[in-house]
Amino acid sequence: MLMNQIDFMVLITGHYFTDYPLNELGDVPHQQAPMRKVKLLDFDGDKWCKVMVEDEDVVVDIKYFYLYADLYNLTPISREQIIFDLYSIKND
Repeated sequence: MLMNQIDFMVLITGHYFTDYPLNELGDVPHQQAPMRKVKLLDFDGDKWCKVMVEDEDVVVDIKYFYLYADLYNLTPISREQIIFDLYSIKND
């Protein structure tokens, strides 16, 4: 699989974006939330990621398919990319 340069940069840094509503930050469930930058902390190997919302220092669990590589291409990150990224972070 070929990855573009943005995907590669995201995989190395472990930073993503999400617009998932977070109760911890006052968002209303099932309504549009602002796009936020998050850092990957852990992945259960199935679908749940533990991420920290940058500038808020809030740690939350969200499903990996709510994570995007950049603000302009809202294609969800693949499970394989999450696993590779987490491996890269933990072995850095």
